[in-house]
Amino acid sequence: MGKRILHAPFQFLLKLSENMVTGWETITPDQFRAGYLEQSRISSGFPSAVKWKDHEVEVKDSTITVREYYSGSTNNHSAALVYFHGGGWVIGDIETHHELTGLLCSKLEAKVFSVDYRLSPESKFPAP
Repeated sequence: MGKRILHAPFQFLLKLSENMVTGWETITPDQFRAGYLEQSRISSGFPSAVKWKDHEVEVKDSTITVREYYSGSTNNHSAALVYFHGGGWVIGDIETHHELTGLLCSKLEAKVFSVDYRLSPESKFPAP
């Protein structure tokens, strides 16, 4: 009988559960972010046809990065998706969701704009 392979999203969940941290009250946001970034990589990899470029957008007293994903099948008249990553306003960024947003661009044949908004607790609400 052949080797069985667990579906990629379930591999991710299994790996995440193996690395769960106890003592949430002692972990810093930076430690949590580092672990989240490590766990965020989708095993299927980044689609080779998708390219990206970063844009700096001025907001109030700062700038934020908006990453534009595009491929040969997208153009200025393509549909577009604006993507705000998850993470409860504390963790996550355009890097933790890079492979996912690239996959969305590829599968939807649409441009994707991923917003790297500022996080708490460093930036107080309502920071863009």
